Amino acid sequence: GVSGRIFAITGQRGRSGGSGNLLKLSVNFLPDIITLAKEVRNLKWLGFRVPLTIVNKAHQANQLYPFAISLIESVRTYSRTCERVEERPAVAMLVARLKKGVQDLITGGCATRLGVIQA
Repeated sequence: GVSGRIFAITGQRGRSGGSGNLLKLSVNFLPDIITLAKEVRNLKWLGFRVPLTIVNKAHQANQLYPFAISLIESVRTYSRTCERVEERPAVAMLVARLKKGVQDLITGGCATRLGVIQA
């Protein structure tokens, strides 16, 4: 949807039979909401009346879309970087302070809600 917290944390099974679950950070923005926005645009172009609540949701999605895509790519890059750093323990010590800084920014964003983002 287009409301709720920016980030979602989900559990995943450990790799290659490892014990425990891994936590995965993701952006709480459903791709289906963009499909809704496109369909609303098409229906309006064809002359159909679309309920105002749906039009409003589609408009909200269009406003948040660039931010959501940017966040999704940033989280993906962060996750890949963390995986690569974990493969090289010697590098982990060198980038520990930078990683902590990024984690602090993510922690700050966890309290932020999607509808609060201002363009």
